[in-house]
Amino acid sequence: MRLSFFAILIAIAVLSAHVAGADVATNTPAAPASTLAPELHVIIDSINGKISNNTISPADLAPDLKALDELPGKHPADNVDELAYVLTQEAEVYMQVLRDPTMTQKTLKRLVHDYPASKFTPLEVANIKKLEPAIALQQVRVGLTNGVAFPDFQGKDLSGSPVSIGGLKGKVVLLDFWATWCPVCVHELPTVAAIYKKYHSQGFEIIGINQDEDLVTAGRFVKENELAWPQYFDGEKKLAEKYGVEVLPTTYLLNGEGRIIASDLRGEEIGEAVEKALKAK
Repeated sequence: MRLSFFAILIAIAVLSAHVAGADVATNTPAAPASTLAPELHVIIDSINGKISNNTISPADLAPDLKALDELPGKHPADNVDELAYVLTQEAEVYMQVLRDPTMTQKTLKRLVHDYPASKFTPLEVANIKKLEPAIALQQVRVGLTNGVAFPDFQGKDLSGSPVSIGGLKGKVVLLDFWATWCPVCVHELPTVAAIYKKYHSQGFEIIGINQDEDLVTAGRFVKENELAWPQYFDGEKKLAEKYGVEVLPTTYLLNGEGRIIASDLRGEEIGEAVEKALKAK
């Protein structure tokens, strides 16, 4: 599982569950007893079971989300707080489990529209606004698909040499957003290093975009681990924000024209994609 490093960009009080191994639960006031409570518990238990098994794709949770979405309509006689509470739970699943701020906001807008008198509504009105930055990042990511020219940047690597995508025109390039504190990133490095050594002479390059907060830490790690490819220090997360990167590692593979041909590759998938791209040059 990839690691979130933005820790969800906004502090949404109602969306405070700890996803990894924890139940879906909120810090909002406890839901009052209601006729829909038993059904709600069944749905939440189903979601928690899937989370514990690491089965958390949108497709896996679709039946549960549909059930949550329809639950208030099945109990119209319940009071507005009980009905609105169900939608806070649906919103939390979208945000904390699926990391989907757009659907989170859509659900909260429904809550505010359908249950304006609910005690949850004032908080959710504020939360809808707070979701805007995360939605903007999501839209950036959606736009970075295969065939799209990856937006360039200009800078200097840790050795002081210029680094940019445009400066590597004609080469197959792997952009690797990583950090020394990211266990998955560190675990991947030996494989990435082997791929770089094998294909570099054939026209393969890597630009590491390091997300550590401390330049000294990043530089020492690169030196001690003999990472031979250029490393750009993005301690202020400006490039991460520009490209909508919220989790590490994030990778993009570009062809000689700087267009995306693959993303989020892992392990030997990288080598296979690089070999294919080099043959296509």
